[in-house]
Amino acid sequence: RIVTARIECRLVPITIVAVYAPINPSNGVKHNIETCDEFYKTPQATIDKTHKSDMIMIMGDFNARVGVEQVNIVGGTVGNHAIDKQNQNDRRLVDFCLFNSFIITNTFFPHKAVHQGTWMHPKTKQWHMFPRLKG
Repeated sequence: RIVTARIECRLVPITIVAVYAPINPSNGVKHNIETCDEFYKTPQATIDKTHKSDMIMIMGDFNARVGVEQVNIVGGTVGNHAIDKQNQNDRRLVDFCLFNSFIITNTFFPHKAVHQGTWMHPKTKQWHMFPRLKG
């Protein structure tokens, strides 16, 4: 699922893309993996149609956890302030960001522990940081 809006600002037009990605595939089920892989074709097609002069902001639920394993490995896409272990959707998201020269903004700035997590798992009560992107 995806929705876009283009805002004509004085300095630079902004295209905002809101997405909702499929959940992280579990148990290696082929259909779930293919669904997750297919998902990224839709926002990519939207970005490909966006004016080259636009600032692009992507928001939504990627169902990805940006892993601390990614810091310093992925060429400036992930900052030093990731808090999670990566999942399969994280790898897809980071590849998408690298391809489009996007950064995962909320990993670049230090936050108090109480502000780092954006979602708490209902069973484990563990906080996770969901990514926010900017191109």
